[in-house]
Amino acid sequence: MKRLRHATTFLVLFLLVTIQPELLQGQSADRQHIFLPIVRRDSTITSAFGLEMSQISDNHGLPLVISSQTKWVRRNGLKWKDIERTKGNFTWDVSPIKQLEQEMIRAAAHDLNLILIVRGNPDWAVAPHTAECAPINEQHFARYAAFMAELVKRYSVPPYNVRYWEIGNEPDAAINNNLYPFGCWGVEGDPYYGGAITAKCGRLSRRQCALPTRISKSYWVACIFQCHMMPVTHPLSPVVSLKECLQQVQVRVSTSYPSIATTISRSSTGTIGISAKTGG
Repeated sequence: MKRLRHATTFLVLFLLVTIQPELLQGQSADRQHIFLPIVRRDSTITSAFGLEMSQISDNHGLPLVISSQTKWVRRNGLKWKDIERTKGNFTWDVSPIKQLEQEMIRAAAHDLNLILIVRGNPDWAVAPHTAECAPINEQHFARYAAFMAELVKRYSVPPYNVRYWEIGNEPDAAINNNLYPFGCWGVEGDPYYGGAITAKCGRLSRRQCALPTRISKSYWVACIFQCHMMPVTHPLSPVVSLKECLQQVQVRVSTSYPSIATTISRSSTGTIGISAKTGG
């Protein structure tokens, strides 16, 4: 135990020395923050860290999540095609949705912030494509916006209390019938690789439904994730820090997507991040 305690202390000191100067350069001493994946027993501080669960249930680790004092859970996810298999007809009383609703209730009962991913487009919405992860046909954008409005209306209130939504799961992959459970909004040969239609759909949904998120935002989050985790296969070159990763994303966006403005900034708590705003 003593050896483990010493090892933990060394790791914390090492991270403080190597990471803090770069991310917090130019910040005054009273504004410097650093976040480490450390869980303290019986801490009164709400954890900013979270995890993804394949199912929010006891036999999938819910008791461990609760005991760890984790407050954020990502769940992938809710499929549009399960609810609106035929255009204009909502069916909520189906097995996958009923199970997911029970998971929402469990998450709310334990004061967990659930981030619910919405994916799995119905066949009629993606035609002429056949993959459920494919881009939504532009003529069905209004239908999609109406669907999202119904989701928010139904699940933003007790006993579900869902407040956070992610539109699509990593939608920056190319259209592919075998991509599951990922998104595949990328269009090979398109000047914007499908980014223009992605942003347009996000804007329409936001205007019609006042959604708390937008597709273009999750699109760039996916790019940042791949920049960090898959530097060999991703067009972005390998990076050694989050700051450099964000800078590379910013350069790539400004070059390939002139209509999208990005800003690298630091929040009031010291967290560094990138935001994207689509013109129009």
